[in-house]
Amino acid sequence: MSQAQWQALLLEPQNLTDDQSWTRWFDEVAQRLLCGCRLMVAEVPHRFTEIEFYYYGPGHQDPFTHRDPIQKETGRWYFHRTGGIYRGGSFKGHDLTFGGSNAFGGVLIRGIEQEDGPLIDGPSLCVDHLLRTTEAGDVATLDEALEARPAWEDIPLRIVWQDSLVDRPILKTARVGLSLKKLRKSEPPPQFILRRYRYLSEPRRISKGNLHMVLALHADGKSIAEIRAQTGATKGAVERYIADFEEGKKETSFDPYFGIELGPKELARLHGLCHAQFGAGA
Repeated sequence: MSQAQWQALLLEPQNLTDDQSWTRWFDEVAQRLLCGCRLMVAEVPHRFTEIEFYYYGPGHQDPFTHRDPIQKETGRWYFHRTGGIYRGGSFKGHDLTFGGSNAFGGVLIRGIEQEDGPLIDGPSLCVDHLLRTTEAGDVATLDEALEARPAWEDIPLRIVWQDSLVDRPILKTARVGLSLKKLRKSEPPPQFILRRYRYLSEPRRISKGNLHMVLALHADGKSIAEIRAQTGATKGAVERYIADFEEGKKETSFDPYFGIELGPKELARLHGLCHAQFGAGA
């Protein structure tokens, strides 16, 4: 039964006609993964704490999707590669795939928590934890042990569908680490760069992407006190991010953001520009 449930959830629904319908699908998948799923790593129970969605296909051409051939499959583990070679060092990462014959899809795993154990914060650190827990010498060894089988089957890295959903608040923000530095000046990148496709359940315990959390809550109308309570950010940082966000709302062009590294100020202003151009879900 688990296989049918996962396939029904991860396969692209029919009649996805607008941005809101794509978001509703991602919301449903995120709720299941964060609130109704157990991740078994060498039979040690874990849960997901932070994920991001990447999908490139007809009607949703997100240019930040890797588009590796494995991402056209459904329910596979995809360990990030460049030119067919597994990424190493701090560039490691892995996705749960949810693509199809005409689309590439990956749910990036950004955070996991071991039951009665540590919370692992960051894609590369998650892979390091998987390697230690499974006692795999490297990513290639772990990937080989998975035998290219679906993630719900009896393999060292397995997802288990739980009967009920845990009532766990989920914060949605823009994805972490994206920029327009290497992309051409075209319409899709600005439309997708700060879309709220990041989902996390432990904002105060997750250190990366704090600016994104602050500005998502600000865009939702939360007060500075409420933002600080949810994120743990300092009053000065929250006020600074919001001030730059509001300045960015006055801008009209994305051109200055192509070809540059984004510091906190530029990133906050870009959030404001996207908010003004595309709405609160940007």
